Amino acid sequence: RHPCVVINLPQLQPGDTVEIRYRVEDVSRRNMFNNYYGNIRYLQQASPTRRMEHVLITPRSREFYFNEPTLQGLERTVEQRGENNVHRFVATDVPALRTESHMPGPAETRPYLHVSTYRSWEDVGRWWWGLVQDQLIPDDSLRSTTLELVAGAANDRERSEERRVGKE
Repeated sequence: RHPCVVINLPQLQPGDTVEIRYRVEDVSRRNMFNNYYGNIRYLQQASPTRRMEHVLITPRSREFYFNEPTLQGLERTVEQRGENNVHRFVATDVPALRTESHMPGPAETRPYLHVSTYRSWEDVGRWWWGLVQDQLIPDDSLRSTTLELVAGAANDRERSEERRVGKE
């Protein structure tokens, strides 16, 4: 979870320029998602943006996958710097997003950059299945208990009734 930062900018006037720079570094010793990296950056906000730049520095030894954002004029460059790749996304004169009450969420209404170490949802599914498969496949003890509970039932409906009545 990213910390919330509030920046108070009193006395701004139309035409004033605000420049905000920040850096996020992965400093944890262990990744609970098995060395996965993923991030979504919305490229259009409620206020106009004169220049937006998003830089991601990745190890060259690791493959990263990017969507193709639909933001007009977005330029992407990749530079090799030592053992790293520097992915730079730059857009200028990004207009404000017109908002409406009850409009769909940002993933439906804003252009966004999505980067991930997974190429596809199938890759995510394989990773997830590796985590849960032992929990979803019944062992011999569960099988025998289940058979005991429904031993006298003639069909699925009776088996369902047996389970419901057994809980009361």
